[in-house]
Amino acid sequence: MLNSTKLLFLRHITKTRTHCATLMFNLILSKYMKKFVSTLLLLVTLTFTAQAINKDIELLRARFAQAALQGRVNPEHVKERMKSLKEDGSWPDIDYIDTSRIAFQHSQHLSHLMEMVRAYKQPKSPLKGNRQLKKKIDLALGFWLEHD
Repeated sequence: MLNSTKLLFLRHITKTRTHCATLMFNLILSKYMKKFVSTLLLLVTLTFTAQAINKDIELLRARFAQAALQGRVNPEHVKERMKSLKEDGSWPDIDYIDTSRIAFQHSQHLSHLMEMVRAYKQPKSPLKGNRQLKKKIDLALGFWLEHD
């Protein structure tokens, strides 16, 4: 009888240990599972947030571009700007060396450039999509980016 009691006791201890090990495993798993689920939720939230921000930025960019392209285009004036543009992408009537606030003329470069861009992009412009104008825009923009 003592042997059967020991046997039952050993079975009970073994069963209890197995049960404890299972509980510990489930506890550990649930701890990591919570972290995993939390991390996953964070990533999903950040993804949707980034997409929303990208949509907002794209909307702002489109509105800015639309506003920047508004205004009348004088094709003859743009053709004169194209002719007077030097090979390096600068205009001869702008003093690029004097950077004092009083004589600062660099904004004129951007003004000329925007006038050309409007002529190139506006649907009703006779210069819309003109390849020569595009080359001159690229040249003037390249000068600006290189010397700004």
